[in-house]
Amino acid sequence: MEKVYFAIDLKSFYASSECAIRKLDPLTTNLVVADTTRTDGSICLAVSPSLKEFGVPGRPRLFEVKEIISKINYFRRKKHPEIKEFKKSPFKKDLNDDRVLVDFIIARPRMSLYLDYSAKIVNIYKRFVHPEDIHIYSIDEVFIDATSYIKKYKSSHDMLLEIIKAALYETGITATAGIGPNLYLAKIAMDIMAKKMKADKDGIRTYFLDERKYREELWDHLPLTDFWRLGKGTEKTLNKNGIYTMGDICLASLNKFGDSRCEDLLYKLFGVGAELLIDHAWGKETCTIKDIKNYKPKRNSISSGQVLFRPYSFEEGKTILSEMVENFTYKLIESSQLTGHISLTISFDEKSLENIKDDYKGEIRINSYGRKVPRYAHLSKKLDSLTMSVNTLKSEFFEIYEKIVNKDFYLRKISISFGELVDLKKAREEDLIYKQQSLFDLEKNYSSKTELDQEKELRLQKTLLNIRQKFGANSIMKADSLKEEATGIDRNNQIGGHRA
Repeated sequence: MEKVYFAIDLKSFYASSECAIRKLDPLTTNLVVADTTRTDGSICLAVSPSLKEFGVPGRPRLFEVKEIISKINYFRRKKHPEIKEFKKSPFKKDLNDDRVLVDFIIARPRMSLYLDYSAKIVNIYKRFVHPEDIHIYSIDEVFIDATSYIKKYKSSHDMLLEIIKAALYETGITATAGIGPNLYLAKIAMDIMAKKMKADKDGIRTYFLDERKYREELWDHLPLTDFWRLGKGTEKTLNKNGIYTMGDICLASLNKFGDSRCEDLLYKLFGVGAELLIDHAWGKETCTIKDIKNYKPKRNSISSGQVLFRPYSFEEGKTILSEMVENFTYKLIESSQLTGHISLTISFDEKSLENIKDDYKGEIRINSYGRKVPRYAHLSKKLDSLTMSVNTLKSEFFEIYEKIVNKDFYLRKISISFGELVDLKKAREEDLIYKQQSLFDLEKNYSSKTELDQEKELRLQKTLLNIRQKFGANSIMKADSLKEEATGIDRNNQIGGHRA
């Protein structure tokens, strides 16, 4: 029996959740999700379908939304010079009145609300299929293996509609979905085909793709970055070698070009990744939801990054780094892991070049906003021994920071990572911890510390962790977090970098 997969994406999920909690229809209400406590340059997390109809893109900056709506209202006023006084409304039904200008609601991000809605909708899906047949891809997107359930319905489309409508009627949130014989085709049916279709009266869009339809309709599709798991770097490499479409990839895999564009070239360019690229070009995908459920990732590193809301000086950056290392070390302690390798990456602001442009001899690059900035700084270090000590890790990171960061530069992003992770129990069993007497050393003189001292520090750190878990991450903080430039207290009230 041929497999049947659904890919379901909740439409403008954050914006729809904000509309739902307000008892408003996202299809007829202009709303953006954005943090107004930041600048107008902050990215909107979501835009309601109603507001998108005015030409507002999916992830604009707040000032762009204001500019678009301001321009629309300018022409509405100009069209009716006889009207001296206008009102504003965020509701589509009110805009039939020429005296009403377009307005929109700005909703502050609430990640806990979105997680609640996401969980509620997934529970609705579970009424139709077993949890083992659902893969939660993200907060607003799932894959469903519907193969075993289709016989209860007239068609796969009927089953899919019943699932989406159940979620819509109970939460007010509609969806876009794809159907396919494998996970890849279901995803592409949703991402590329369904999203450009006209929605039905409930705002639902669905599309079916099998291998034949995929080849007929999408082998010539551009840009390549529309396809799942195909980024700009891969597209650029392919284009540089005369390969521009999925159809071209298939021809190259069959050595049909009669030149250097062949299967060997693809493997030379992408290594083992070429196999997945070729399979996807043909519309094939062997991975199943069962495979995903059975996969046990061997996590050997963890990382964290923070984009700063303004340019930070060298000293201010140290405050942020201190907070990040401390908070991230608690993750090690919580999971009973040790790290033997660390790395630090710093991205700089354009302001860095203002005063030293003539003196700076280093590499200059163009950032994502088209502005000239110094090349990022990066350094990794293998530690003398495994550790989960806050003080030891701070000391090591500060040493790297002092070495790679120009004191005259301004920082815009800080990223840290812990690598070579080892389970604490395993480290003890294999005698990996105390070989160099340096697991939880607070000073560089490792030999002066005893195993007892190190165990005491571990117990202290676990006590602090227990307090944070019981009373909240802000219940016990270092004095650095009270500095004006600190972000730790605010970030502890966030989920995924956004307000809870």
